Amino acid sequence: MIQKIAIPVLVLALLAPLSAFQGPYSVGNGVTAPKVISRVQAVYTAEAKQAKIQGTVTLKAVVDRNGIPRDVEVIKPLEPTLDRSAVEAVRQWTFEPGKKDGQAVDVIAAIEMNFRLN
Repeated sequence: MIQKIAIPVLVLALLAPLSAFQGPYSVGNGVTAPKVISRVQAVYTAEAKQAKIQGTVTLKAVVDRNGIPRDVEVIKPLEPTLDRSAVEAVRQWTFEPGKKDGQAVDVIAAIEMNFRLN
């Protein structure tokens, strides 16, 4: 039983580039930034509008080799309901993944979500 499982994993390891098993990478030194393909706008919450809160929520996410954001977290908060709204929106975005040596890899991305009253 163990041999049947070990062989496909070994074959996968031999076929995939080493960069597929490393990361997440930071942009630079041959690593390109992910590019947004589609984005969902964050909801400007009623509480924040009523309090006339404006500003920017800064987020960090790992954009995986499939262009899906994961591990989205707030690194510079603005207001709790807007922070949550920004996280929920970014989780729905899709990206062209970042690349290293021509291969898609997991890349750490900083994302700013602006909230402005008109």
